[in-house]
Amino acid sequence: MIKELFINILYARQSDMSSAAVRKQILICSIFNLAGIVLLFLYGTNAIVEGNYILASVDFSVCAINGINYFYLRRTGNYKGSSQVVVCVMGGLCFYLLCSGGSYNTGALWLFIMPTLIFYILGLKKGRIVLGILFFTVIGVFYIPGNPLLTTEYSLYFSSRFVGAFLCVSIIAYVYEYTLEDGRNELLSLSKKFDLLSRRDALTGLANRRDIIEKIENEVSRFERNQKTFCVLMLDLDNFKNVNDSYCHDCGDYVLTEIGRTLSESTQKKDCVARWGGEEFLILLPETSLRQATITAERLRVTIADKDFSYNEISLKITFSAGIAEYQQGLRVDDLINTADRLLYRAKRGGKNMVIADTTAQNSAVS
Repeated sequence: MIKELFINILYARQSDMSSAAVRKQILICSIFNLAGIVLLFLYGTNAIVEGNYILASVDFSVCAINGINYFYLRRTGNYKGSSQVVVCVMGGLCFYLLCSGGSYNTGALWLFIMPTLIFYILGLKKGRIVLGILFFTVIGVFYIPGNPLLTTEYSLYFSSRFVGAFLCVSIIAYVYEYTLEDGRNELLSLSKKFDLLSRRDALTGLANRRDIIEKIENEVSRFERNQKTFCVLMLDLDNFKNVNDSYCHDCGDYVLTEIGRTLSESTQKKDCVARWGGEEFLILLPETSLRQATITAERLRVTIADKDFSYNEISLKITFSAGIAEYQQGLRVDDLINTADRLLYRAKRGGKNMVIADTTAQNSAVS
């Protein structure tokens, strides 16, 4: 119960909880807004007791802004806008405390929260710029002679030590955020690599079932938008078992790899060649009619049949049989692939080394 209450207080709408970066922004904004409400109310009250009504009015005003910003964040989920308000409000308050001295000339100390806040909310690129501006503003406040904005007095000893300490805190905050971002980038790079590996066939390097099914689903969605048809070509190498039995599995693996490379080189960039399993390959032909797909399939059939696959001075001739299915409105992806698969085996039964491109089992090409 306490944990749920804590989460409900610190986070905005559940829809904004989509990533770690978003959660971090929301958490930081919520903490700074809530902490600002409590602390500034207490400091404002203390300033009234001390008779410093200007400081009290500033504290209460910023307290009210933090309250409005917190409820705005919870209501809208606009963490970007809320984050910018936090940086601007806290930056303005710290600048005022630096110039006025705040309570007992301790106001400048609040600037030490700014480097971490700036990098957390704005990131490294924007954070460097904003923090650089803030740093030189601090130097200007301390060291510009007769600065009309400075309404209190700081000793040279204090100002020099303060600038040095502020620079050190800024460097530490930068290094910390840099290492975090570098780690995030490395994890993102590894994630992309693992995702790529999960979509590649380990032997041939072609797309695997998962990848090509997703691509076919994307083509279905595109068909729903613009009615551009597409085809899938399922092919199976003829008598491939004889290659493994007569020579060796290494030879079979070599042939599969070379077949995959030849198919990829002989198709367009928009096409996708995948290893479906064993000696079966599935090719997605986007924006391609059945007639165009038939021409492509026949060209691939001839290319493979004419090619010599040499392995350890062994010359091999390979052919394939294929079936082509064209997507129709409302057809499921599984049904589309199964149609191509049925046509493929019809080609096998019809004599092999051929392409069948429609459900009437009419041969589009016979060797």
